[in-house]
Parts: sequence; C-alpha cells; structure tokens
Amino acid sequence: MSNSNEWIAKATKFLALKEYRKAIECCEKAVAIDRNFVLGWNIMGNAYVNLGENDKAIECCEKAIAIDPNFVLAWNNMGNAYDDLKNYDKAIECYEKAVTIDLNYADAWNNMGVTYFRLKEHQKAIECYEKALEIDSKNTNAWRNMEVAYNAKNDSRNALRARNRDPSLLAEINTMIKAKKENKEREEKEIRTKLEKMFKVSNRIKFEMMRDALKIEEHLFNELIFEWADKFNFTIDGDYLIVNKETVDDFIQALDKQFKSWESKERNKFGKIE
Repeated sequence: MSNSNEWIAKATKFLALKEYRKAIECCEKAVAIDRNFVLGWNIMGNAYVNLGENDKAIECCEKAIAIDPNFVLAWNNMGNAYDDLKNYDKAIECYEKAVTIDLNYADAWNNMGVTYFRLKEHQKAIECYEKALEIDSKNTNAWRNMEVAYNAKNDSRNALRARNRDPSLLAEINTMIKAKKENKEREEKEIRTKLEKMFKVSNRIKFEMMRDALKIEEHLFNELIFEWADKFNFTIDGDYLIVNKETVDDFIQALDKQFKSWESKERNKFGKIE
C-alpha cells in the first residue's frame, strides 16, 4: 500500500473485528508514511485502549492532539485510557475538553457519566447521561447507565423509567440541572459581592475571613493563596493577605474561571466498579 488512507481503511476493519494488534500494525504503517496523520495516531490509541495498554494509548492520543488540539476523538479515547488507569480526574478533564470542542458529542458525555459513577457521584453521572440522551435519545448505553445510577441512589421509580426510556424523565432532569446552575451562579455572585465589600473597606484581609467568604476548604485555600499572591502582586503577612488595589478587579474576574477548578480539586476518589 502506498498511502496512509489505505492503511487506515484496513486498520478500521481490523478494529471492528477486534483484531487490535493487526489494527496497530496498520496504523504504524500509516504514520510511518505521514507522521502528522492524526487519524492514524488516534485509531492506534483506540486499539491500545482495547488491549488495556493504556500508557501507550495515552502516548498515541497525545500525538494526535499535538497535531490537532481540536480532534475530539483523541480527547475521548485518552479519557477512556485514564479511566481504565483509575485516574478519574484526568479522565474527566479529557471528556470535558471533548464536549467543550463538540457540545453534541454524546459518547463523551456518556463516558464522563461513567467516570462520575465510578467516583460514586451518581447525580453528576445522571446529568451527563441526560446530556447524552438529549443529543441521541436512542443511546442504549446512556439509558442503561442512567438506570444503574438511579438504582445506586435507591431510586427505583426513576430507574424503572430509565429502563422504559420515559422521555418525561429527561425533561425533569433538565429542569433540575437548570435550577442547580442558577443556584450556583447566585452563590458565586454572592461570593463576589462579599469580596468586593471586603476589598473596598480594607486592603488587609484575614485569611479565615476570606476563606469563609469563598466557601472552600482550608487545604485548598492554603494552596491557592500563594498562587494569587504571585499572580496579582499581593503580599502575605502572617495570617493576613495584603491586596494590591490595582489588581483587585483582575483577581475578582479571575475567580469566575476558578470556581470550576475548585470543584475538581475537592473531588474525592472512590473505588472503580464495572
């Protein structure tokens, strides 16, 4: 075979037949011809995931992403590899990247739900499955996973509705997600307002007061306070933060982007279940 596309066509057939070693051999031929052949690296990564060789899978996905950072299939496959390695935070980061690039990528939403389920964060898992089903209402994996998640919550009524693929269940979940988002936005606005008032009356803020206003755990606050001091030219004096009035507005705006990352850092890790 003289070109990469021919080798990838063959690799795709072997992948469908679950002959993963042969698929990898074809992909290696493809990328030997064209080192920037993103599809070749991605399919190779997919095959390695299926073989359970997840470190090699991640290497292949990283090469695909280095060539095309918006190649969603590689982000999804890398998420699967990290999930198998029980690195759930990294898996969720990959799935989130995939759905940021393509909001309608149902498989990535479903896979993210599976990872949240492994973390025993059943409600977050259900919300991900709802997203997948909103995109593809016939997604059997998402319906089945939703049923399992509701059973884990001891909610037999909604588990049965998921088994029966009741469309009204999706509408209820969507309403709940919307209300949850509105509450979160309201809480974040309250936090910003408190901080603005603090900084208006004083540039010397006690750590405990600031931590309580932000509603984050002490260990995370202690980690972040040094990052903020360095980035926004603040000064630390014992248990006090001396803020720079010239950068306070930038700091408050940056908090909007940081709220989500706090949730990730606070996530507890649990055992994996199949």
